[in-house]
Amino acid sequence: MKRPTYRIATLLLFVGMFALGWRFGVFTTRSAELTLAERTRTDEQVDYVLASAVWINKMIEIANEPPAERDTRFRNHLILQIYDLARTEKFQTGNNDGVFLMHGSHSLQHLGVSNYAELESAVRDARLVASAKEPFLDETNEDYDEIVDFVTRSIAYDPNAITSP
Repeated sequence: MKRPTYRIATLLLFVGMFALGWRFGVFTTRSAELTLAERTRTDEQVDYVLASAVWINKMIEIANEPPAERDTRFRNHLILQIYDLARTEKFQTGNNDGVFLMHGSHSLQHLGVSNYAELESAVRDARLVASAKEPFLDETNEDYDEIVDFVTRSIAYDPNAITSP
């Protein structure tokens, strides 16, 4: 027969090891979903910071060019931005209603266009490769209707539509 003190000592040793493991983080109550959500949030913040840094560096690079070249490059970026906004608007989250239209409206104002025909003319005159011009000019392009719709709504955009909380 085993001695009862041996059993008690073994039990206390296991309880102590468990408490020590818990204290140093061996055991955790964090769920995989919570960890994934935090990682996703961090990834989104990193993506935002990197995208902002790229834009800032690109704008500084363009600002240091001769005025004629700078104007051409800014206009090209505005046209490409309209394309990106039109394609990604459908993926917006619920907390940014109208933000895509606001940026589209501002881009169109900076380009100095007030209707789609003027935008087409600006795209034709832009120094872009043919594949970048195609979504704006070719009616058979899969993105054409989406861009026309977005540009039409951006032109009609009311700047007072977004209210601050």
